[in-house]
Amino acid sequence: MLKQCCNVTESKLHVAYVILFFHSCSYDNVNLTNFDKSWRDGMAFCAIINRHRPDLLDFDDCDLDTPLENLALAFSVAEEKLDIVRIVDPEDVCVPKPDDKAVLTYVSFLHHAFPDMPPPHWKKVRH
Repeated sequence: MLKQCCNVTESKLHVAYVILFFHSCSYDNVNLTNFDKSWRDGMAFCAIINRHRPDLLDFDDCDLDTPLENLALAFSVAEEKLDIVRIVDPEDVCVPKPDDKAVLTYVSFLHHAFPDMPPPHWKKVRH
């Protein structure tokens, strides 16, 4: 369920920045092309957290075959360690077409938690 807690339109630039950032980094099984289906397996959420705080989440523990567990891990770490409000549950995202506005909003929260994201042109990082 999406809580009305921020202006989605205002956050679109931040989320676009996140996607550009991901195009400059490479994680196995993370392929961002949109704000719905690309996020439903939880791998991208885990990769964002791992990229900036590898001490909180080991990406090697994430498995493409366990989307609900990946989402639960990412959302729990974000809520408990980064003080990010949980506006969605794993079951809301692990569906054929998740709500793109909910994903967009949540990704913008992650972006704000990591304000030191490097520019998209930085050297590729392989995890």
